[in-house]
Amino acid sequence: MVNNEVVLKELAKRVELRRQEGRYPIGLEQQLSAEFDAILSVVHRGDDTISEIRRITRQLSEDLGGSNSGLDTQSRVPGITFVHKLIRKLSLRHSRRALQLIEEVVVLVEKQLTQQRETDSRVMKQLEHAVMDRILMVDVLAEAVLELERKVGPGT
Repeated sequence: MVNNEVVLKELAKRVELRRQEGRYPIGLEQQLSAEFDAILSVVHRGDDTISEIRRITRQLSEDLGGSNSGLDTQSRVPGITFVHKLIRKLSLRHSRRALQLIEEVVVLVEKQLTQQRETDSRVMKQLEHAVMDRILMVDVLAEAVLELERKVGPGT
């Protein structure tokens, strides 16, 4: 069985040799890495979702604090403004626990989405490396075939 490190060193030497020969442009790995990053930027649309969850979480926190109930308590009818404020306070008193639980769930969802995005990014990087390894392996195999053809000779 072949040692992976030996194979990788051999591949790295061949890549460097081919770069010197002009067969591989300088910065090929960086270009491929940038292309994978571009793919990731298109694929990862979860960033907008996370931002929206953060916005909703802030809104919930403000609502729970009572500083922004989201309801207009003003009225043109005398005394109704007081009634509206009273109803708002009673509603908040009875719904505060439910709102706190919703806020906790939203925070957990945000954490999960963030962790998933990080995991996806790691997996894509691993995939990128695996693809590069396969490309290099195909190149090694192509060289081996050419070498065998040279040994066998033309027309056989």
